[in-house]
Amino acid sequence: MCAQGTVGQLDHYLPISEFSELGLTALNLVPACGDCNKKKLTYIPSSEKEQLIHPYFDEVEERWLYAEVNETTPPSLRFFVTPPAAWDAIKSDRIRKHFDFFRLNGIYKSQAAEEMLNLRFSLRNMSKSKSAKKLISNHLREKADSCADVHQNSWQRATYDALADSD
Repeated sequence: MCAQGTVGQLDHYLPISEFSELGLTALNLVPACGDCNKKKLTYIPSSEKEQLIHPYFDEVEERWLYAEVNETTPPSLRFFVTPPAAWDAIKSDRIRKHFDFFRLNGIYKSQAAEEMLNLRFSLRNMSKSKSAKKLISNHLREKADSCADVHQNSWQRATYDALADSD
């Protein structure tokens, strides 16, 4: 559900405390990491726009996850949702609810901070070049494209795109 934690559990998308008849229904069992499963517990939305994303039924493959660099020392990122213009209001609200409910900004910020520390050495070496800005931007964009090829809405793709766009 966070697309980050190691899947080690099956979550009841519709909680069995309210929908016991769906307890062993395959389509109601979705892969989840332990943290997401604990966060969700017996969550039941109060309206259609508050439904969390279902990994089998909801098509959310178009890009919706972005990040921006906070140019501080050390730099950090802020992740946010920008649904595609073609999505209706309900689907857009649902992806925002999912993002907020699972606190994905915080999870992804933490992962991105570690990734940026791992990049420092190679970026320092590239910065010694006469065409450093272009070299670094191209490198970061290539990393973003590689991540997007695997998963359009990965925190890694959003991270590298944001870094490539930042001076």
